[in-house]
Amino acid sequence: MNKEMDMTPELYDLLAQRFAALGDARRLQLIRTLMQGPKRVCDLTEIIGLAQPSVSKHLSTLRQAGLIESERMGNEIHYAIRDQTLYQLCELVCGAVRDQVAANAKAIALSTSLSPESHL
Repeated sequence: MNKEMDMTPELYDLLAQRFAALGDARRLQLIRTLMQGPKRVCDLTEIIGLAQPSVSKHLSTLRQAGLIESERMGNEIHYAIRDQTLYQLCELVCGAVRDQVAANAKAIALSTSLSPESHL
C-alpha cells in the first residue's frame, strides 16, 4: 500500500509542526546536545550559551512537537530525545550538509587555483 495515501490533513499538520520545530538553529543545537544524553535546563544553558528563559521556550516548542520529553527527578527536570527517528534524520541531513559544504569548498579552491589572478 502507498504510504502517501495514509496521510490525512491532520497528519500533514503534525508533520508541518515537527518540521517547524526543527526550523531553528538553536533548537537544532539543543537536539544535538540531547542526543548525547538527558540534560537539565541549567546544563543546556551552559552548553548552548543561551539564557534559561530562551532554552525553556525552545524546549517547550520541541516538547509540543513530540520530539523531546521531560522527566522530573526530585527537584529537577531532565530533558531527553523522545522521537528516536531524530537520530536517523540528523545523521542523514547533517551528513548531506557536510558533504555539500565540502563540495562547495573544493569548488571554490579549484576555481581560485585556476583563476588568472592567482598566478600574479
